[in-house]
Amino acid sequence: MIKIDKRFEICALVFRLIPGRGYNETETDYQKQLDEKFSEFAEHPAVVYAKSLPLGYDAVAKFSVHIEKRSDGKFYMLDNLQALTDCGRWNEERCNTFINSLNDFYADTHFEAFFKAQTAFYEAEIQKFAKEQYSKINLKWFGKYMDVSKMRCVFSPSLQNANYAARVAGEYVYCIVPHNSAIVHEYCHSFANPIAEKWYNENGDFKKLCDDTADMKKIPWYKTGLTYAYEYVTRAYNILYDTHQGEADLQLLFTRERDAETKDGFAYIQQVYEMVLESEA
Repeated sequence: MIKIDKRFEICALVFRLIPGRGYNETETDYQKQLDEKFSEFAEHPAVVYAKSLPLGYDAVAKFSVHIEKRSDGKFYMLDNLQALTDCGRWNEERCNTFINSLNDFYADTHFEAFFKAQTAFYEAEIQKFAKEQYSKINLKWFGKYMDVSKMRCVFSPSLQNANYAARVAGEYVYCIVPHNSAIVHEYCHSFANPIAEKWYNENGDFKKLCDDTADMKKIPWYKTGLTYAYEYVTRAYNILYDTHQGEADLQLLFTRERDAETKDGFAYIQQVYEMVLESEA
């Protein structure tokens, strides 16, 4: 299931108006249109409040799938927020304050009318994305790790290079992606993260290699050793997926991951892959 999700687009727009939170790309005509149409709302109370929150990037994506738009035209938080608040960046107070200001932003910007006006563009983009990328993913491979019927792909023309993953109530699994996206990687996060957290807390050798990799100067968006643990195990499972598709050269894949983001970004990827193979045996 692929959709352009109104929930994500409105949340992304708020953070687009804040420099340095991961949503400011202006490489496409659509992204430039967003800037031209909505830049006047840069000091809207929703944006001002969002600026006060020490979060961005995947935290915004995760928030977006934990809200729903009801018949009165407003957004509300879902009942089960554990997957959102467990990360420590969102809490009940932040969620309630932000969603109230988000509803005001949605109305004040007339975003509903803007979103509807993009219908033809959205449909064309989804068709292109489905044909060129999503249809080539072997979704059945994920059946060992999750209920494939609960996998959801949110395609976003607001994004250009970023990809995000989210899980709702331990049930629905989301990848939130642009064109040229890391679909497999984001889906892998849903089951790789719990494995990574367990290893990080119980395996001193694994914790050490994650902590040794952490380098805020090289890769500032991965802030802790645990975050690197999530990435290491997810990347290892992505490699496992590639090998199972029969088109993988392991040494090239290891080199890709060691060079990820910056030179020698994930230097221990081969060791982590071997841990994954052992756990899968």
